[in-house]
Amino acid sequence: MAGRTANANACACLDHCSCPLQVKVQFLVFWTILHAIIGILALFLYPFHFQEEFKWPLLIVLVVHLISGIMMFISLIYQERHMFIFGLISSCIMPVFYVYLVYLPIVQIVFTIAGCRFYKLGMHDSL
Repeated sequence: MAGRTANANACACLDHCSCPLQVKVQFLVFWTILHAIIGILALFLYPFHFQEEFKWPLLIVLVVHLISGIMMFISLIYQERHMFIFGLISSCIMPVFYVYLVYLPIVQIVFTIAGCRFYKLGMHDSL
């Protein structure tokens, strides 16, 4: 039982570090939507020759990323837990494809942990 308590508090330091969990989740939603829009625009405005063969799969991944950000945004407004966790999980797909942008997976991991804590501690209590 003591091990379970230690695991539950392993990421508790993220709860109020620099700002509340709700603000971190709002940043994650903004971050997700903004990166999806920038990625879609860059895909069509600045085409690189190595991206031509991956253009449509990348577009699909970016659209999924945009939809996941919109889902998280809607879930925060209407306090829909299931939509939030689905959006949170699907938002992790795009950083895998853009792993060469080192900051993207790192920031995604940190804020996904914060989003999971927000989900676990009860979205209704936090809002």
